[in-house]
Amino acid sequence: LVSDGKRVTAVICRDRSGRDITVRANEFVLACGCVEASRLLLLNQSSCAELLAPVEQWLGRGFQQHLLINAGTVTAGFGKAFR
Repeated sequence: LVSDGKRVTAVICRDRSGRDITVRANEFVLACGCVEASRLLLLNQSSCAELLAPVEQWLGRGFQQHLLINAGTVTAGFGKAFR
């Protein structure tokens, strides 16, 4: 991420061959999933410290996966169980 101190002004991307591509825009959307977005922002902490300072202490720490658990079995009359 490239910053002017107030906002992100460009993103430098690297393709699989190792070639750097600079993308400039007025607005950027970081849409790569919450774990990967946090990882990319933490990776850029040193270059964009002034942008991330307000959220730095929480960045990547509040993540909670959606849990899927079997909480029990409900039994309906005559001993027949169903889920």
